[in-house]
Amino acid sequence: MISSILKKIKNIIISSALNYKNSDLYFIKISNLIFKITKKEHRFQLSNLGDNLPKYFVFDLKDSSKKLFGYRKQGFMAFGDGIKKRGEHIGLEYMLDKINFENNDNVIDIGANTGDLKIYFDNKNIEVDYYGFEPGLIEYECLKINNKKSNVFQIALGDNNSIAEFYYKPEFGDSSLVEMEGYSKKYQVQVMKLSDFFQKNKLDNKIIKLIKLEAEGFEPEILYGLGSYIQQVKYISADLGFERGINQDTTAPQVLNYLLSKGFEIIEINGSRFVFLLKNKTVL
Repeated sequence: MISSILKKIKNIIISSALNYKNSDLYFIKISNLIFKITKKEHRFQLSNLGDNLPKYFVFDLKDSSKKLFGYRKQGFMAFGDGIKKRGEHIGLEYMLDKINFENNDNVIDIGANTGDLKIYFDNKNIEVDYYGFEPGLIEYECLKINNKKSNVFQIALGDNNSIAEFYYKPEFGDSSLVEMEGYSKKYQVQVMKLSDFFQKNKLDNKIIKLIKLEAEGFEPEILYGLGSYIQQVKYISADLGFERGINQDTTAPQVLNYLLSKGFEIIEINGSRFVFLLKNKTVL
């Protein structure tokens, strides 16, 4: 009974910190108080980078590692248990433990947000060749600073090369090329086919160990834009939840049917997030 009451009080305090609009410092102080009480080994701080740049970062008290994030709710959700735990969690979400990664493997992170996927590999001391794609404004700034030694790009991916409207809904990483309810603004972004990106960046003759795909409902178009190079991809871990457009449709039928027709097989499903891990049967 007492623990239930304390949990409710904790949730009320967290909610007030996340939603109190006028004080970033209040959010930082309340978050850190909770981390201290619950004996977490990380803290939040203001970044002081300036306007239109990420406001916050999380840092580890033991090894001083840190990661930037731009939005309170997304940051607390991602880093409430610290940096290393975030890497472990995202590995579980995308079922990466089913893949035997090695140094110099090519990993493509589509919908990279702040680059949290890379933490999974950092935790395991695996030096992958990481390519992160994130058209979000603040998210890309985080991605760029969080992964200074990696290849990161502020472009969207699709089935054509064009300029398109991007619908920005960043609090929980819900932005997309497909219009949805509740977006905060829209702006134009460069859209590029992955096949052209491969050619431009000399990936057209290399094996891609993993594509992590999370595009808030734009997954089919991205895969179509890969063209014949899909035969160089060994694993695809795709979030195919109910996120496409106003009606919040799933893209699972289109994506899975397409990949199965290209020689992939489903090897694992994360039902809690509707994530599918597929393996290309033709790639050794």
